[in-house]
Amino acid sequence: MLATILTFQVERPVFVREQANKMYSVTSYYNAKMVSEVPILCLSPIIYSVIIYFKMGLTIETNQFFYFYLINLMEAQCGASFGYFISSVIHTEETAVALCPIIMMPIVMFGGLFANAGTIKKWISWFQYLSCVRYGFEAIVINEYDHRTYDLSKGEMNPKYFLDFDIGMWKCLVILAAMTVILRGLSLLFLKLLISKFQ
Repeated sequence: MLATILTFQVERPVFVREQANKMYSVTSYYNAKMVSEVPILCLSPIIYSVIIYFKMGLTIETNQFFYFYLINLMEAQCGASFGYFISSVIHTEETAVALCPIIMMPIVMFGGLFANAGTIKKWISWFQYLSCVRYGFEAIVINEYDHRTYDLSKGEMNPKYFLDFDIGMWKCLVILAAMTVILRGLSLLFLKLLISKFQ
């Protein structure tokens, strides 16, 4: 997310100047930017997945590995979308970089890594559904532990029940895809508003 913010903010003055000269449309610039970053956003998760998956000793099943990669790919896309959104709303690089940890910390804290999804107080538990980390974490837990057999007489149980995860892997992936599309659409909208303000 931070890398996306930095690249977007560095390009902003050039983008605004070229828009003032009417060299191309906002949509053309935005689509070109999205397409140019697809290889990086697809390659990074596969490198991460190859290193982490086997180093952590997760289940060695081909389909589970590719689901793990797909989940990480969707997380990367959603994280980049958050970066695009923040960069399109914030006008200076310093402010965008300063706000990044303030925005990311609640997303990580409510992702289920630090607190059980079912034990979060009701008045603030709604925030976990805005966290892309929560959906990625739930999908990874389901991918790893749903294929195992458990002996209930020995007290063995799928960890997803202790974590209060009940959405399901495919719903989590669909939600991540929806968040990606919505955030990128909002980014484009705010970019167009930015340009209209300068014209």
